[in-house]
Amino acid sequence: MLRHIAVAAIAIAALSGAFASAQPAAPAVAQADRTAILHTLNMPPDARGRVMNACDERVAPQYFNVNLGGSVGAAVLVLVTGGPNMVTCYGDVPGVFFLMKRDGGAFHQIFTGQGYFVILPSTHLGVHDLSIGGPGMSFPLYTWNGHDFSASSRQISDATLATGQQYPN
Repeated sequence: MLRHIAVAAIAIAALSGAFASAQPAAPAVAQADRTAILHTLNMPPDARGRVMNACDERVAPQYFNVNLGGSVGAAVLVLVTGGPNMVTCYGDVPGVFFLMKRDGGAFHQIFTGQGYFVILPSTHLGVHDLSIGGPGMSFPLYTWNGHDFSASSRQISDATLATGQQYPN
């Protein structure tokens, strides 16, 4: 019996390794880029890389490489979450986020919001549209205007929001 369990465990480990290699993980955001981004956002990190959130709690930001296509291309999404007071700080959403684009040797902010960051399959000027998810039935649509993202007059439904890539997942 133990032999069968061991064989099954090895098979599961091999399969999960095969699935993991089928979808490679995005490379981590370099430490120098993290430091530059936090400097741009005027959020000085402490020695452990933590920053102060809206509730005056030290938290470790999360960083995601995202590709928005078109003239934006690669960008970095920075999520500053809540700490122990998350519900009183950010409500039902994970925190505040900042979308940063490299411009030469520096970064600049092209979008910010509070909630779940969603990259939609639709595009404007070749750049993916964005939305902010959270509790509700309809959600704002943000489109690229050539410089940054601006609110559209349209709202999107839960079903349309579900077609996008959500951060954090």
